[in-house]
Amino acid sequence: MPSLPETRQRQILTYLRESETLTINELVDRLGVSPMTVHRDLNRLAEAGLVQKIHGGVTLPAETSEIGSAPRCAMCHQAIHPRAAFVTHCPTGEQQHACCPHCGLMLACEQTQPALSLTTDFLYGHMVNAHQAAFLIGSGVTLCCMPSVLTFGSRADAERFQQGFGGTLLDFAQAQQHLQRLHLIDPNP
Repeated sequence: MPSLPETRQRQILTYLRESETLTINELVDRLGVSPMTVHRDLNRLAEAGLVQKIHGGVTLPAETSEIGSAPRCAMCHQAIHPRAAFVTHCPTGEQQHACCPHCGLMLACEQTQPALSLTTDFLYGHMVNAHQAAFLIGSGVTLCCMPSVLTFGSRADAERFQQGFGGTLLDFAQAQQHLQRLHLIDPNP
């Protein structure tokens, strides 16, 4: 019986965490599917930034940012991951950069009146209005801070991703409240 793409993709990630590098033939044997099916699954994972395709196989993505070469997160001082960047524009004109939606939501909590918050759509890599985005908290994909928070410009995309990788789907305000409770932050100091 053929497996669902999301199930196979989760399994590929599990295999990579164990072996770090796999060939296409190894994946064909392990998954019991055609090479073309493996390539399609790897293309989806590569587009999401979860794997790096190499000649004849796949590996986990290499860390590309060096210390000091890019802006650091205003919250935790980590390098900013391009698939998870979050920017808050303050009324004063100042911008605060965060490494991921987790830190971005926490920074936005600190602002009394942020003018605009933008976050990166995890699937497509473009910036979207954070107040209109869907946030997936605690999925099986962790790019940065814990709990993992991924952002999607479309709730439908987030729901499809959630089916394969789990997590809790929330809007901006709900995601902020959830993180505040986890970190025991009083929203009205």
